Amino acid sequence: MDAPELNERNAQHLCACKVQVGGDPGTVVAREAHNPVAWPEVAILQSIHGEDSVYDIKPIGLLARSTPMIEKQRLASIYGFEAVDAVYAGRSPAIEWFAPGWPVDPTGTGEKKPDRARPPRVKMFAPEDVEEAV
Repeated sequence: MDAPELNERNAQHLCACKVQVGGDPGTVVAREAHNPVAWPEVAILQSIHGEDSVYDIKPIGLLARSTPMIEKQRLASIYGFEAVDAVYAGRSPAIEWFAPGWPVDPTGTGEKKPDRARPPRVKMFAPEDVEEAV
């Protein structure tokens, strides 16, 4: 059975970025294609290292997503509960799955959604144009 197509309902951006660790310009970790981060992870990194310390953020692909609570647990297993709860508080956190300003499929290799069917054009008749019923 084929895996479902990744789209705006079941995916999240996978991103490349650079992280300046602890605000030290001499210590930069590049998270590239071989070790990217999920988009919700970017907010955690910004919280830990400083908002300006995470830069050159670029979505490079799509990753299947789970529920917000499972994503929060995954992030807590990496960064610790306190760091994650500071950004995504509560049992049902509001998580953004896609980087703003980027298309859902940043690679452009996915299938395009078909155009929505347009409703049929309706021609309206003036009352004097309508003949009496037989």
